[in-house]
Amino acid sequence: MLIFIGSGICNEEDISLRGLNELKNADKVYLDSYTSKTYINLKNLEKVIGKKVELAYRKDLEENWEKIVQEAKEKNVALLVPGDSFIATTHVALRIEAEKSGVKTKVVPGISVYTSVIGRLGLQIYKFGASVTVPVHYTSEKPYDVIRMNKKNGLHTLIFLEHDVEKGEFVDVKSAIKKLFEIEERRSEKVIDPRDIVIGIARLGHVSEKIEACEARKMKEKEFGEPPHIIVYPGSLHFMEREALKLFANLKT
Repeated sequence: MLIFIGSGICNEEDISLRGLNELKNADKVYLDSYTSKTYINLKNLEKVIGKKVELAYRKDLEENWEKIVQEAKEKNVALLVPGDSFIATTHVALRIEAEKSGVKTKVVPGISVYTSVIGRLGLQIYKFGASVTVPVHYTSEKPYDVIRMNKKNGLHTLIFLEHDVEKGEFVDVKSAIKKLFEIEERRSEKVIDPRDIVIGIARLGHVSEKIEACEARKMKEKEFGEPPHIIVYPGSLHFMEREALKLFANLKT
């Protein structure tokens, strides 16, 4: 069996009791170190579950996935995934291939950054439209197009900022906002307004988390430190959402 276990957004203390039990009972444990940065302390985790944890990189999850699937045919293999198990399409693809190969799969949900960000800011989840990712190396204008579509409908946009763990590269809040302004300058469609309220979030849930809401023209100068980073670009704010941002994200206007 191949068991997908969400590890949550912080460290090993976010793993559910069910998840820990599955890790303890598994014959082999992998920790995904590709799709997102993890702050899990391997030594602590290995001590708790009583076994060695092997790191899984991009090549293991996307190129040589057959190895993991083959192992799961003969033993119980657990894959510990940052956040929730299937926010990243990498894990959906792996589960599909496992099931097609006759390997049973099990899913243990974890805390997702998607819902955690929304709740932490006090925003209304049903007011979010399509989300989008800004890759480390990108030329696409899709983030601009998604924000345009959502703003037209009064909806908020959740913008994931990629972190290439293996190469040590990541997109920060400041550079992502600057890119949006550059696209606006080329296209002049009045999507990105310097006075728009934007929320920058870094290391959500950690002791060092940083959350700040301010105008876009100010956000492009803000430093948020170490990854992971994420942005919320609001559409139309309900009065209670604005009040929440004043209290939870230091919004001044």
